[in-house]
Amino acid sequence: MREAGVRRCDCTTTKCGSTRPSVGSSSEGNGADDATWARARGWALTQGLEALPYYFNSHPGMVAMARRVIRATLNSQE
Repeated sequence: MREAGVRRCDCTTTKCGSTRPSVGSSSEGNGADDATWARARGWALTQGLEALPYYFNSHPGMVAMARRVIRATLNSQE
């Protein structure tokens, strides 16, 4: 569940909506500090890891998004 106005959720939405292989640069200009982005990466990774097995046999679109989020999160380590 996305919590409106919670900074880590706002940052995670940016990560989940990105189709770029690396989303680390999306933090520029939004005022999020490094700790906020670390929490956002953790939250995004958790969401992707939970969605992947849950939707694996029933929702190919969610599986693709989960894989993209996991890949982007792991590639955005700074």
